[in-house]
Amino acid sequence: MPRFVFPFTSRRGTLGLIVLLGSLLSLLVWHHARVSERGRIHAEFLRRAQAQASLAHQRLLLYEEMVYSLRGAFVGQNEVSRLEFSHVTRELLERHTGVQALEWVQIVKDEERDALEKMASSELGRPFNFKHRNEAGELTVAPRAEEYFVLTYIEPLIGNEPALGYDLTSAPTAHEMAAARRERKLQVSRAIRLVQSTGPTSEAGVIFILPVFKGSVENSPVVGFVESVFRVQTMLSQAHHLSSSEGLRSFYLDHESGTALPTLLYANLAGQEPLRDGLRVELPSFDNPNDFSDTIEIGGRQWALIITMDPAWARRQNSSQPALMLGAGIAITLLLALFINSLLQHTDRVERAVAVRTAQLRENEARFQSILDHSPALIFVKDLAGGYVLLNQQFEKLCARPCAAIKGRTDRDLFPSAQAETHLANDRQVLAAGRPMEFEEVTEVNGKTITCIVQKFPLLNAEGQPYALCGIATDITERKQAELELQEKRRQLSNLISQLPGAAFRCLFDEKLTALFASEGMLQLTGYAADEFTSGRVHMASLTVPADRPMVRRAVGMAIQERRNFETEYRITQRDGQEKWLLVRGRPFYDESGVIRFIEGLAIDVTALKHAEAEKIAFERNLQETQKLESLGVLAGGIAHDFNNLLTAILGYASLLRYTVPPADSSNAHLEQIENAARRAADLCSQMLAYAGKGKLSSGPIDLSLLVRDTTSLLEVSIGKQCELTLQLDDALPPILGDATQLRQIVMNLVINGADAIGERTGGKITVTTFSRHADAAVFRSALHQPKLTPGPYVGLEVRDNGCGMPAETIARIFEPFFTTKFSGRGLGLSAVLGIVQSHHGALFIESQPNQGSTFRLLLPAASGAPAESAKSKSTTTPQSLRGTILVADDEETVRLMVGKVLRQHGAIVLLAENGSQALEIYRQQQDQIDLILLDLTMPGLSGEEILLQLKQLKARQKIVLMSGYSEQETMQRCAELGVDGFISKPFEIFTVITKLQSLLS
Repeated sequence: MPRFVFPFTSRRGTLGLIVLLGSLLSLLVWHHARVSERGRIHAEFLRRAQAQASLAHQRLLLYEEMVYSLRGAFVGQNEVSRLEFSHVTRELLERHTGVQALEWVQIVKDEERDALEKMASSELGRPFNFKHRNEAGELTVAPRAEEYFVLTYIEPLIGNEPALGYDLTSAPTAHEMAAARRERKLQVSRAIRLVQSTGPTSEAGVIFILPVFKGSVENSPVVGFVESVFRVQTMLSQAHHLSSSEGLRSFYLDHESGTALPTLLYANLAGQEPLRDGLRVELPSFDNPNDFSDTIEIGGRQWALIITMDPAWARRQNSSQPALMLGAGIAITLLLALFINSLLQHTDRVERAVAVRTAQLRENEARFQSILDHSPALIFVKDLAGGYVLLNQQFEKLCARPCAAIKGRTDRDLFPSAQAETHLANDRQVLAAGRPMEFEEVTEVNGKTITCIVQKFPLLNAEGQPYALCGIATDITERKQAELELQEKRRQLSNLISQLPGAAFRCLFDEKLTALFASEGMLQLTGYAADEFTSGRVHMASLTVPADRPMVRRAVGMAIQERRNFETEYRITQRDGQEKWLLVRGRPFYDESGVIRFIEGLAIDVTALKHAEAEKIAFERNLQETQKLESLGVLAGGIAHDFNNLLTAILGYASLLRYTVPPADSSNAHLEQIENAARRAADLCSQMLAYAGKGKLSSGPIDLSLLVRDTTSLLEVSIGKQCELTLQLDDALPPILGDATQLRQIVMNLVINGADAIGERTGGKITVTTFSRHADAAVFRSALHQPKLTPGPYVGLEVRDNGCGMPAETIARIFEPFFTTKFSGRGLGLSAVLGIVQSHHGALFIESQPNQGSTFRLLLPAASGAPAESAKSKSTTTPQSLRGTILVADDEETVRLMVGKVLRQHGAIVLLAENGSQALEIYRQQQDQIDLILLDLTMPGLSGEEILLQLKQLKARQKIVLMSGYSEQETMQRCAELGVDGFISKPFEIFTVITKLQSLLS
């Protein structure tokens, strides 16, 4: 039977086959469409996530820059005041809404704690104490410790007052602060609960901790920290407020929080912020390859950013294209006619979807470009060849070109070659490292040079390979210029201060006068370098001479109290131990509350001026002493002149009386005593004239032992019965060359001084000793005024008493004229002794203590030759008679009458004149009868010299003899040209006068 095929069955099979094939093809197309759509949605998700992550990085960088700018405002300052801190931080708080508080944390040593608490209490107007958190979490007074991290300033202050004084060494952030101090860079704390945030929806915060160095040197010690407290959710949410979070579920996690699970810092679920509403948020999976993950490194801490796709958004992104393609395939199978129509409809829907997606993409690009254009930083993207593919308006302004003229060009096309090569080298370094890097780049465009801090980082594709480079540049030209100007001003100020005489300073008014600043002049002024003062190793108060410290503090304290400048002089001890006088002028400075902050001023070395003033005072004192001695000389000369006239009369009348008394009469002994006393008085007059400069004492070889024996015989009566005078005289002494009258005066003054020292005491004893010895420089160093005398043989005189003795201050003054410790003085006294010893080239020694007596010892240089005999009574042999007429002119009546009587007694005719005028009148009338003129040198009216001059004019032929109390040598030098033939020294004795006149008349 032949085979038969039914057409229906064949068509159904064919149809079924077609349907089957069409369905399979449609299913394959549908599956491919679904996979492609999911890839497109995921790519869009990654693009959005990448943009969101970049924006988050940028916003966090702004907060980090804010902390650095806060520190930069106070770099180089020795002290940050509360007012300055408030002014700077207030501007930052207004620009950054995520800031909870800005704080200044000061590192305080234990010895500085009390001063800081006192100063801060004064500034705040309320108590300020160091506090720490105990185990119960309560703030209590901090115990004493070597060091504190004290929260000194905080802004805003309102609401944060309890935090002031908080010692952060007990705070949760103590670990991060220690790390910031150790590593000398920014540290960020983990999320902590803020004290100001309460309730179930309280917001956590993080603290940016940035160390502050003393001065501007990087390796200088850390003196404190700038802290910024940020509300972490507010801070992180700003990046999401600037862009659409549609389709994104963003989670910010801190893996280093110290807990088993990472801490969720902030979550944004497609624009919703569940943590702000206190809702529980389920953490995403950490190993889902479809999610976007990024690491944010900030302040030594790493935050993880995980962005997952929002399911609702993903569902909205799904299209009906796969289903339509499936339906189309089935429809083709079922109805070929409708296939073309369905295909056209499908194509139209696809085009509309593409247009919508393209519009959305352009809108996102425009939004992203707007964000870039509104950034204050210069932002750009380069391809791997260095050509610009993306840039913002700030970069256009820099290049002064439109965007179209920049895109596609490289740095070599836009900037000078040297700068372009530097930029490209930095780009290559970043691409090779594959990580973000920071550079300081200088760019010159259109004659304008700017300096930027540039953050460059590579843009990576899905495979992790760089496909472009992004840069964010911050213009720091003004800041660099300000730093240069500040450095120049500091250099000028330092140079100016270094040129000042002395040293400038600024210090606290505390017990040590702690230095805050000292100029380089301190080294020359004190021997210590300026940094030794500012570091606290040396304090000005310790250098001040202890006796001057109360005066200095009193002067400065009064100036502070009266709010005025001060000026004081005091002494300091230099490093080498020498004393120096300083003149210090300065003024105090106060804070807003009127509390003294510090004092500053200038210290000048016035040691040379002080020495000059002392020398001037000494010179004036010596001048006064000289004037006093000159006055004394005038007085002594006048007294000696009148006294000589009296002594002349005494000696003359005593001689006349002797001629009338028989030799055996007992009255001769009394007359001899009168004559000896008058001769001693004449010696004293000669000494007074020598002091007055109107006489010259004679000098010759003298036996000191014989002179002492003759002199003390006259003193035994005058020193009193209560004193025993003992002589220990060496009879074999070599002679000395000197004036007997002056040496006799030394013996008299020292013996009388010893008698005065004994006073009314019983058992008084005065011992006078003479001796000889060899003396050298070592001996003279213990003498008064340490004279520079020639070593050799010397003759000594020592007068020792057991009287009251003298303290050192009395010894220092006993040689002043008229100085005495008795009720009435004795005139020249010991000052005459010192003068006579010095004039004889000798040395004087003094040994005395209260209630142990005194010893005066003098050494006079020994001389060769035989000593002269001591003064004895003049010969009483009656001279021969006189023949002739003698004119006697003397204003002193007793002398004139005595001389006239003596001359007449010896046979002469005498004409008497009581003054110079009368003498000239007598001469004119009887000049032929006059044989000799005896003329006194000193008379009122016409003096002896004036009479001599007129006699010379009258061509007088007579012999002329002068009488005077002055020395013969001085008088003859003055009157030699006036025809003087002889000289008689007052007081004179009759034998001397008669012998002299007889030789001239014979």
